[in-house]
Amino acid sequence: MVEQPSVAKWFESWAHLTGNALAAPSGVPDQLEALRQVMTAVTATDSLDCTLETILDAVLEATGLEGGTICLVGQDEVLHLRAERNTSAETRRDLMENEVKVGECLCGECARDMRPLILWDE
Repeated sequence: MVEQPSVAKWFESWAHLTGNALAAPSGVPDQLEALRQVMTAVTATDSLDCTLETILDAVLEATGLEGGTICLVGQDEVLHLRAERNTSAETRRDLMENEVKVGECLCGECARDMRPLILWDE
């Protein structure tokens, strides 16, 4: 079973995702707004999928990224796609049709290490 991330691990991932541990003053309002959106999503609905979609939207807006996915790890240690934005059809198909296990391939390694995966266009 996958260990649940600690709050410190979450903030470490956030710092990695945003590129800085302490946000510059100009970024604080965006990050606070993203946090407000996440808190509202968590308390506003009983639907996990709606909550995850709102969280993904807030993270994408706060980080300036164009797209992303959220996968949850099941009891079977397999990643299950639950939310996505601006993701290629190939990526969606791979995550939905193939069993990507924790520790396998790049996505599975990120799940194992509890860190985000950011793919930059070149």
